[in-house]
Amino acid sequence: ANILTVCSLVFPNHKVVEELPSGSFVRHCCSILSVETKTLAAYNIARAPLIVEDHSDGTARRQTHVQNSICRVASGAGYRSITLDSAILAEDETSEMLTESILRTFKKGRGMLEQLRSVTKRMFPGRNDLLNLIPEPSELSLSKLAKGGWIMTDTCNPARKFRKLLIEAISEIACKEGMDKAEIKVYEADCWHHLHNVWFGTVINKLGDHVNGAVITDIERIHFSLRVNTDVDGTLCAVEKYFWGEANYAKVRHNCSFVA
Repeated sequence: ANILTVCSLVFPNHKVVEELPSGSFVRHCCSILSVETKTLAAYNIARAPLIVEDHSDGTARRQTHVQNSICRVASGAGYRSITLDSAILAEDETSEMLTESILRTFKKGRGMLEQLRSVTKRMFPGRNDLLNLIPEPSELSLSKLAKGGWIMTDTCNPARKFRKLLIEAISEIACKEGMDKAEIKVYEADCWHHLHNVWFGTVINKLGDHVNGAVITDIERIHFSLRVNTDVDGTLCAVEKYFWGEANYAKVRHNCSFVA
C-alpha cells in the first residue's frame, strides 16, 4: 500500500504499479536477502588473513533476546567491520549459551560457503577460476582472532564472563588447527560506548543528588500528582524529544536555536 501511495503522489498521471506484491512474496524476498547478506559476510571474513576484533552485544525485541557478531578485519584497503549475524538467537542469556551461539554462527557461515561453492560448481562446471575465488569453509575460523585479535563486549559481569569463555573457545580452536599455545594471543577490551554510559551515568546521578539537595524544600511543597522531581535523565529525555529535529514526537520544536 505504501508503494502504491508514493507512486501515485510522484507520478499522478502514470500507472507505474500494475500489481502489488503479496505479503508472502515480500517475506520470501526478505528470507533470500538474509541468506545472501550472511553468505557475503562469511565470504569476506573468510577471505581476510586475520580478524582484528570481534564485537558482540545483545538487545531485546519483544521480550526476545538477540545477539550479534561483528568482525573487524584487516585487508589491503584498510579495516572493515563486517556483521556476520545481527540477530543470533541463543537458548538463553547465560554466558555459556551466548558463547555457544557465536560458535554456531561461525559454523553456519561455513555451511553457507560450502553451499555457495556447491552452487557454483553446478552452475559453472569446469570453471575452477570462479571456484578459486570462493574461500574454503575452513577459512571462516575464529582461530584468526588468536593472532593478536581482541574481543570487545559490554562492561557488565555476564558480558565479561562471556568474553573469557569465548577466548577459551578461540584458544581451543586454534590449538586444534595446529597453532602453538605460546603463539596464541587474544586480548580483551570493554566497549567504549558502554563505558561512556557508565561514566555519564555516574555524573548524572551525582548531578541529580546535588540538585535535589538544593531544591528539596521546594519539591516537597509540590503535589506528587504533578510528577515534578529532580531526575536528570527525565529532563534530558524531555529536552531531546522536544528540540531534536528527528524526534518522533507530535509537539517537537523544529529549527529551534537556544543557548543552554
